[in-house]
Amino acid sequence: MINAALAGCGLIRVPKLYCQAEIEQKKLVEVMPEWKIPDVNLSVIYHKDRYKPKRLQALLKHFQQQFLKMS
Repeated sequence: MINAALAGCGLIRVPKLYCQAEIEQKKLVEVMPEWKIPDVNLSVIYHKDRYKPKRLQALLKHFQQQFLKMS
């Protein structure tokens, strides 16, 4: 959708973080800054046991760092 907007195909509705760089570079223009998409909770479901793969641990840590600093 962002590529379509960049090509001049009309308006799009995406979370601002998806196209923040394009807005900062003046490639896209925010036309309704007062309109916001409501926040939603994020849940992560995984099998909980003693062994947690390192990639899962890294993903959970990343989510906590990224999403807790946004709130």
